[in-house]
Amino acid sequence: FVSPGCERCKKLDAVWEELAQLYKGSVHVTIASVDCANIATMNPFLCAAEEVKSFPTITLHMDGKKLESPYKGKRQLDDLMNFLEMHLDIWKKEKHEHKEEL
Repeated sequence: FVSPGCERCKKLDAVWEELAQLYKGSVHVTIASVDCANIATMNPFLCAAEEVKSFPTITLHMDGKKLESPYKGKRQLDDLMNFLEMHLDIWKKEKHEHKEEL
């Protein structure tokens, strides 16, 4: 979640684009950016519903559910990839275990 006037958001933009390119075409991962100031798209309402308090705010949703808190780690490509891959591995294991129970 970003705001156009936010300097930290501008710094994150290139890293975010690179991350999006790395996961382009993935069936499990979608990297998105939401401009919280864009009234025309109704994004401010989404940002309020997601309880965005500062910019940029990075959240992760798995199966339509948001993780309990926004990402607080470093905002370098490797750090973001490690965070995403860690949660993706957990999600895949949980899905696999659930299938075995059925």
